[in-house]
Amino acid sequence: MTRFNDTYTTAFGSATSVDRLQEVLQLSVMNDLIAQSDDLFHNDQYEQSLDVLGKQVSTYKHPEIYWRLAQSCYYNTLSLPEKPGKLELKTRFTEMQEYAQAGLELDKEDANCCTWYGISVDELAMLESVYEWLKQAPTSRMYYMKALITDPDNYTARTALGIWCFMVADMHDFIRMLQNAIFTSPPDSTYENALGHLLRSEELFPNCVLRNMLYLAKCYKALKDSEAAARYCKAVIEFQGRGYAVEEAKEEVRQILLQL
Repeated sequence: MTRFNDTYTTAFGSATSVDRLQEVLQLSVMNDLIAQSDDLFHNDQYEQSLDVLGKQVSTYKHPEIYWRLAQSCYYNTLSLPEKPGKLELKTRFTEMQEYAQAGLELDKEDANCCTWYGISVDELAMLESVYEWLKQAPTSRMYYMKALITDPDNYTARTALGIWCFMVADMHDFIRMLQNAIFTSPPDSTYENALGHLLRSEELFPNCVLRNMLYLAKCYKALKDSEAAARYCKAVIEFQGRGYAVEEAKEEVRQILLQL
């Protein structure tokens, strides 16, 4: 950080107090930058949000910047009109992971950095195979749990852990089949566990997280609650958003409705 010269140091007080003033001013500018980025993000302008943060990340190395970079990187990918190929997705999810990791290097307990690092682990593993996802599942779960210990009301972590629980429950028989081959302690969960996390996320941030509503529909279908499943299918279909992930989710719930 550039120091004031001796003249300013003498005028304003000790070097320590001047440094403190600089830190306060820098924090104020960073908060303005975050507010600008958040406004863009909440208006679905993910690429612009990513651009605003990316231009300043070398100046403001802070977990609050890094997790937002990871988040914007992820949603910018999901909002593309067509799903990228595997190599491009790997590049994009690796970038997301690097941002989250940089934040964790500054604060290993930061809830949002933990959450986005866990999501990156899940996404990169699933690109490789279901086997790889299952092998990495304990790692991603650990990060989601760390996030929720720090911030129990982190709706993104609740959604991510709810999806994790659903996937493990949905693959229960497959996991048992592989238990002796690749697991010493296989991941375990239930649809009820998944439902608890997903409903809590929905309570914290209702009708706003597409994947949360999608997995609530899938969870209720698995639990044979057709009325609730249909309700969340309808919410997904009515969701206002853009990109290949939105279209995939809407097609998935249309298929669920046919099976209820």
